[in-house]
Amino acid sequence: MVANSKSEECPRTACRFRSLCPLVLKPARFLPTDFRQALQKIVNVLFPRKAAIVIYMREVTMRSHLRFLPVVVVAAVPLFAQFTRHEVGGGFVPNNGPKPFHGTPRPAEPKQSFHDRPSHPDAPHVHKNGEWVGHDQGRDDARFHLDHPWEHGRFSGGFGRGHIWHLGGGGPGRFWFGGFYFSVAPFDVGYCGDWLWDSDNIVIYEDPDHDGWYLAYNVRLGTYVHVLYLGQ
Repeated sequence: MVANSKSEECPRTACRFRSLCPLVLKPARFLPTDFRQALQKIVNVLFPRKAAIVIYMREVTMRSHLRFLPVVVVAAVPLFAQFTRHEVGGGFVPNNGPKPFHGTPRPAEPKQSFHDRPSHPDAPHVHKNGEWVGHDQGRDDARFHLDHPWEHGRFSGGFGRGHIWHLGGGGPGRFWFGGFYFSVAPFDVGYCGDWLWDSDNIVIYEDPDHDGWYLAYNVRLGTYVHVLYLGQ
């Protein structure tokens, strides 16, 4: 919202409100990033010409500034709520799968907690910065041992962001899409109870730590589970 061209310079160089402009940028710099982005969108819609708003704001009184800011904030609340509601999932697809884990493995427990933030699901999930929460079991976790990894061959349908699949039916024990069949790891079944097996979109990623396993990521929910490929 800062004027960068001569046409946007305030004609009143001695304007006593000069330090208050632009209206939204300075007060909003103390707000969370998502809130600032929401405010920016609101202002862009209300005032598409930056030059006009800069001149306007430098000509109004201080009281007008203070009255205008709450209006913008209130208008931005629904948009800000949308940002926070979809901190996980909401159509987001990670560019890449998790990196090989290095560190102290998470202890194997029947029911583990992945509730790292108040608005996040209590299941393995992916943050929008690409962090795979829950992929910290380590290579030596006995639950992932398979006598015959890739017993039914290797999945050849493509991995990652460019390969989104529409679930065609089934359930944790056996589900399918595009002619490919999978099953959810028994120890992960409890984390996919809210998946819609006949309508959700998922993406398959390779598991870098456990031979024979893949990761199925739910685009709607932002959660993922370990799966075995059953063939075509």
